[in-house]
Amino acid sequence: MSHRLKARLTLSLLLIALVGLAALTYAANVVNQKGTFAQTLYDDCTGEDVAVTGKFHLLVHQTVDGAGGYHVDVMSNFPNVRGVGLSSGLEYNGNESTHFGFNATAGGTVNQTNPLTFHLNGHGSAPNLVLHALLHVTINAKGQVTAFVDHMTSDCRG
Repeated sequence: MSHRLKARLTLSLLLIALVGLAALTYAANVVNQKGTFAQTLYDDCTGEDVAVTGKFHLLVHQTVDGAGGYHVDVMSNFPNVRGVGLSSGLEYNGNESTHFGFNATAGGTVNQTNPLTFHLNGHGSAPNLVLHALLHVTINAKGQVTAFVDHMTSDCRG
């Protein structure tokens, strides 16, 4: 997988994680947010950038335990995602849902794991691109990252 794609996917996953962290500042126990996104991804299958646009729906559930820790569960849905190859004009579409959560103790430690599989299905001669990512972060009470896993792969299918 190219370094450009890895960097962009990592940034995207971290932004999703920050949305989850931002939910901690809300007074409500449930946050329901909808919006749109636009991202450019490098497609290793075709060797070109693909402009990807679509809508997202985030549903964030927050609970506080008896010890003062936070537990956040995030479900996201990306319906009707569209992509267009910037050089070739090849077209793609996709629909995906993800689910992840994180836990923060009253003492300030955070543990988060985000798995992601995203399918961009090609039209006509465009190959299908499947992106797999796993992000895991553990942060201690001093704010130091003590564990970090960033594993990403892509497959060309069809």
